[in-house]
Amino acid sequence: MVNVLIVGRGKYALSIARAFRYRTTYTKKALKIILANHVTFDFGAYSKYVDKTITIARPDRSNVGPFIKDLQKVIDVHSIDLIIPGAEEVFYVLKYKDKFLRSKIFSPSNFEFLKEIHNKVSPLSILRTELDHFSNILLFI
Repeated sequence: MVNVLIVGRGKYALSIARAFRYRTTYTKKALKIILANHVTFDFGAYSKYVDKTITIARPDRSNVGPFIKDLQKVIDVHSIDLIIPGAEEVFYVLKYKDKFLRSKIFSPSNFEFLKEIHNKVSPLSILRTELDHFSNILLFI
């Protein structure tokens, strides 16, 4: 049996669970999908694509300890083979990946790269520079 832990909430996490059910060669008995998030009654709690939902601590920048401990407990108790973090959870899981050595993590391996592509300011500044350049070209036409 392959045990997959999807860390996240809402439609995004549920979409990942659906994709695993439809797009893998594993049968329902060979693949166990566990959804862990800080919302007690999330979409996944009522989904046929999720085998189990677990409420864990909310990831918090100022105190990430409870979130990491809860994940470690879920990983140990359910023998998790693969962790798929969604949304902002990917930052915490990747930053503390040394705490989850028994499981593979589905995410970019470079934390700095992840921070760079998630940054909302740098793409805007690049776009602004390009638009300024483009408008100067239009003035000459």
